[in-house]
Amino acid sequence: MRCINLKVFNLDTDGSVKRQELYKYFNINTVELKDIRNNLQFYADKRGIQECVKRINSYDWGSHNLYFLGSGDFHHLTLLTLEKVATPFILIIFDKHTDCSFLYPKYHCGNWMYYAAKLQLCEKVIHIGSTEGHGVLSRLMGISTLVENGRIAILRGEECDEPDYMDKFKRLISESNMESLPVYVSIDKDVLLKSESPCDWDNGVMSMAILGDMLSYITDCFEIAGVDITGEMGGKFYYRYKPVKNIFSFFEHPSAIDKSQLFDIDIKQRAINLEILEIFGVKHVAN
Repeated sequence: MRCINLKVFNLDTDGSVKRQELYKYFNINTVELKDIRNNLQFYADKRGIQECVKRINSYDWGSHNLYFLGSGDFHHLTLLTLEKVATPFILIIFDKHTDCSFLYPKYHCGNWMYYAAKLQLCEKVIHIGSTEGHGVLSRLMGISTLVENGRIAILRGEECDEPDYMDKFKRLISESNMESLPVYVSIDKDVLLKSESPCDWDNGVMSMAILGDMLSYITDCFEIAGVDITGEMGGKFYYRYKPVKNIFSFFEHPSAIDKSQLFDIDIKQRAINLEILEIFGVKHVAN
């Protein structure tokens, strides 16, 4: 494994990561964002983005960091962290969803990948684990053109569940001509099986063993520009003065869960997060 020395930040959007008490194992800097959750979840308004950037910038966050973002409802905050990367990079995304919808505004959990692919310093996007295609609105937005032009490469979820998944993964990496560029890795744990990683959204078909193999290959072979992790169980939330967000929450999120269920889910998510931190070589808290 290459020496990475990632600094870890919990962008505490919904309390889901803090519940897992990862700070007992690793040094984690917490950026409190729960009080502006209303302005960030699903899609971010101007006030939410400005305040989020202000709070993150109060830390010497620089680059080579690992960020916990909370529920997949906040995956668009990846775009903020990508905008801080100062050198050309390759973006590798593990996500059940394509996140390339024809939606407004810019910082939206359903369209952020499109804007990431258009960043000047983002040389290419490699999307791993999707079980859905690009819809009509996505094609109108130009996603198909980005794929045809080689800006986005895809390894679908069903291909990741086949015996030769690592051969396919390595071939895709090789064909992307990315040997000399650092890699930013964005992980939405909804790419994993529901039995392993229950979350707010529907789940993919990959196992943690497969994801772990791919992440280990990345850390062994490439410089890491940054990492972020989403896909926790944030749960339902009432959005004051945000009727559209309440509709999203009603249709997209599971029914309310009790404390015992949430406790069991947090145990599973903590185990996955700890494994990912280990793969990226994050240093343990000294005993």
